[in-house]
Amino acid sequence: TYRLEPAESSIGFSFRSTLHGVQGQAHQLTGSLTADPDGVGLVKNGRVIIDVGSMDTQEPQRDINMKKMLELEKFPSITFEILGTQPLPGGRVLINGQLMIRDVRLPVEIEAAAQMKDGVFILSGATPLSLKKFALKPPSVAMFIRVFDRVTVTFTAVFTEGA
Repeated sequence: TYRLEPAESSIGFSFRSTLHGVQGQAHQLTGSLTADPDGVGLVKNGRVIIDVGSMDTQEPQRDINMKKMLELEKFPSITFEILGTQPLPGGRVLINGQLMIRDVRLPVEIEAAAQMKDGVFILSGATPLSLKKFALKPPSVAMFIRVFDRVTVTFTAVFTEGA
């Protein structure tokens, strides 16, 4: 079993509006996974949990709107369940999982780089997500500034051996 190291891991997100691009990050993460120490990238199962309240874009009003859209009070976390991985060429893996945002759970496949060294397992990559597929209505401001549907999530998840 490997435990997520929050201080060494990161989850960021970016999206576009009619005015500009926006970047943000989640500051509080927890998680664990079970992996085959002899097979780089062969993950049997795992989970990463993002605290929605820790997500920010460095703009307080935009953060309030984002957390309202995600219904922070009712759904305080976003959960990614790792169901397994398949090896790909070049030290990459295909992560098969389920992403739960609010009360919508959808299957997700993410291509990622995988490294295993000295009891440290690192997964890193990026994936696009559709807000509409998760039944999220992209916020708008003053009816002319609109957030587009596509959000790109980037991640580096560092796991260390131990319970």
